[in-house]
Amino acid sequence: MRGRDRKQKHKSLAVLHAKARKRANRKARLARWKIEAAALGITLQTLQFKKWMEVQEILEETRRATLLAEQRALREMEKWRRRWGGY
Repeated sequence: MRGRDRKQKHKSLAVLHAKARKRANRKARLARWKIEAAALGITLQTLQFKKWMEVQEILEETRRATLLAEQRALREMEKWRRRWGGY
């Protein structure tokens, strides 16, 4: 009962490293944002809110573009359906 047969009792090193990397990146990002906020003369929370709003705007634009593309595709399909008599 070795290797794959035995139930895994510990997280693999890769998983631990991934978690550590994620944590380090988060800390580094926060440190950068603190410096940026200080340079702009605003609080960290205000900066984070502004960044969140930017992301929301991008998501909204993406949603709108996707919706328009879907509508265009449906119109195109309908056009071909009419042209070829339902096939």
